[in-house]
Amino acid sequence: MSKTAVFIATTEGPTRLQRITAEAPDVRSVICLGGRAMVMPISPDYDTFVRRPTGIIEACYGHSAYRMDISDPIGSGLSWQLGAFLGHALANERRLAANNDGYNRIVWASGEVNCDLTLHSVNDIRQKLQRSRDLFDDLIADGTEIVIAVPGANRADAEAVISELTLSSPGKLKFIAAESALEALAALRLKKPRKRANLPIKLPNKKTTRRIKKLSAVASVTVLATAALLGASSTIKDSVVAAAKTTGLLKMPISAVVLETLAPAGGNCAEVHFDIVAPQISEKNISGPRPAKTINLHRLCDIRYRITNGANGGQKFWILATRDNLSGTAFRTRAVAAGQGVAAKQTYTIDARPPRRLTSALQQSHLVFAIASEDAALAKHTAALFAKARSIQKKSQLNQLVRRAKAEGVKVLKIARHFYP
Repeated sequence: MSKTAVFIATTEGPTRLQRITAEAPDVRSVICLGGRAMVMPISPDYDTFVRRPTGIIEACYGHSAYRMDISDPIGSGLSWQLGAFLGHALANERRLAANNDGYNRIVWASGEVNCDLTLHSVNDIRQKLQRSRDLFDDLIADGTEIVIAVPGANRADAEAVISELTLSSPGKLKFIAAESALEALAALRLKKPRKRANLPIKLPNKKTTRRIKKLSAVASVTVLATAALLGASSTIKDSVVAAAKTTGLLKMPISAVVLETLAPAGGNCAEVHFDIVAPQISEKNISGPRPAKTINLHRLCDIRYRITNGANGGQKFWILATRDNLSGTAFRTRAVAAGQGVAAKQTYTIDARPPRRLTSALQQSHLVFAIASEDAALAKHTAALFAKARSIQKKSQLNQLVRRAKAEGVKVLKIARHFYP
């Protein structure tokens, strides 16, 4: 049986997917380096990608825990997901070339896979392809078939770079620009995942995967995070608050989800981290000013907000974390990121964990200031506003800055989370 090797594209060069091994379902999925006991920092994201209810791998292939070995480190981001998904599809058919296996085809992939198996565009396609030129030439010289797989939104950029690579034999290179992971599977002649009645996702049909939804607004994101340093065991309430009706916020091409990892009842986070007990992992859309479920803080092992740029153009955002109590007497700020670019359909994830110990009630908020990446003048102005926000010492001053930003064309979204001891 012919086998296929998978290379995951990174800005540092291609990383080979060396092996995928099924593990006991009560442990967490991990990504390791070169078969060694070296866990990569993106392993929590991989576990979320695998395990239900958030994971599509268990949904498609029926198992909840894996170890994936790669040849070189992957730093951050989610563009590894398409390569990982195709690797699992190949492994499911016993066609994935492990580290020492021979192969007559390779798949070079970069793309983010949504829960409905649609593909999001990714950043730095040009750099990723240019860093892979030597690999492509070596494989062509060996007579190996090369398949490049990217999201449909990255088609133009990828085609332009491929034409510039001046490979020794470009005819041996095939190109796939797919709107969904299912289209990529079909192009590679891999089987469509079996549809399981008890799965949390609905696999799209062919007609659905080809439908492209267009958004009329193009914005850029600026995130301001608010957390208060106070606490022991707490209960938590989520709410999402529109910063102002005049901003047209609900029409903004931005969405967010909260990713929570909890220890099971009677367990704790230490037991989760050491794989003694299985965590409870959930993903919830953030939409509307309604509170989330109440949980105990000692069971909260991890919490993150994933913000999606749903626009057809790039966005930028800045992140400012602030901490306060509910009475507003302990307000302070901390810069997290400034001028972070987010490509169309790409996501950015922020760590929203509160302090482990609280003594009184606190609140945490994220203000998302959105502008279009191509608006250089407004981006410069937003950066200046962010610089002022970093030095603000009162919440009332921050509220004034938010109102000013909205009046000057910046759209604002507020995500609020309350903690009660």
